[in-house]
Amino acid sequence: MSIKAGGRIGAAAELLRKGAALLKEPCPKCGGVQLRYKGEAICVSCGDLRIGEEMISAPEAKPISIIRSIDGLRLALLDKAVKVGEQLRDEEALERQRELLALLMDYLAALEKLSKIAHEHMTRA
Repeated sequence: MSIKAGGRIGAAAELLRKGAALLKEPCPKCGGVQLRYKGEAICVSCGDLRIGEEMISAPEAKPISIIRSIDGLRLALLDKAVKVGEQLRDEEALERQRELLALLMDYLAALEKLSKIAHEHMTRA
């Protein structure tokens, strides 16, 4: 993953924390996952930005492909993992640290499984 792509994912996770919503419509430019934040549609993959009326309305939305679904799940899991990591960093109680670490490991295992599913799907397509 490039630094730019990693930066966009981090920015996307931050927008999700601030209340952005995942859109089921793919980016018209690259087909990537989009977020809606303050009336703007922002593509996580290419950084394309669309404002207001240019956004696709829900009735015109296309079915979500398995890869786009996986991307949405991946973003959600990354967001959760970041939040748990922040809690773990600040936690003093050893038992709670163990709980948070177990949860973080579950998120990472789920991310790994999603990557394998996406890879299998891509090689079949």
